[in-house]
Amino acid sequence: MNNTHTPLFDADRLAALRHGRMTPVLSDDDMLKIAEFPRERAKLDSLRLDYALSEIDAGLDAYQRRAGLTAAYPNVGSNVVYPTLGLAGEAGEVANKVKKIQRDFDGVLNDAARRAIASELGDVMWYVAQTASECGLSLGDIALENLAKLADRQARGTLRGSGDDR
Repeated sequence: MNNTHTPLFDADRLAALRHGRMTPVLSDDDMLKIAEFPRERAKLDSLRLDYALSEIDAGLDAYQRRAGLTAAYPNVGSNVVYPTLGLAGEAGEVANKVKKIQRDFDGVLNDAARRAIASELGDVMWYVAQTASECGLSLGDIALENLAKLADRQARGTLRGSGDDR
C-alpha cells in the first residue's frame, strides 16, 4: 500500500464549494480515499457541514431581503430603534403565550398553543431581520458566527455558565 496520498479537498475546491461555484460530488476514487484515511473522512464531514451552513446562510439572507420588502415604519433604513423595540415586544408576546400555557394547561403544549407560539416567533424573526438590516448586518453571517461561537464553547466545555467571554 502506498503511504503517500494527496488531499481529497484542496483549498481551491473548498473555496469553490463554500462560495457556491460547485456542488459536492464525490468520485469513486474520492470514496476510496475517504474509506482509507480517517483524516479524509473528517474533511468530508467538515465539507458536509460547510455545505449545510452555506445553505443556512443563503436562506437567512434571502429571508432578510424578503422581510425588508415589507418594512413600513418611520425612516426605514436609518431607524434601528423601531425594530429593536418591536423585537422586545414580540419576544414578550412569546413569553406571555408560554406563561399562559403554564398557568392554564399545567405546561402542556397543545396544537393551538403551538400555532400561536409559531406565529409570534415569526414576528420575532421579522424584527430580528429588520434590526440586523438597520445595523447593516447579514442575518446569515450572524447565524453562522453564533454557531461557530457555540461550537467553540462546546469544544471547550463552557456551554453552561454565563458571560459573553466564556
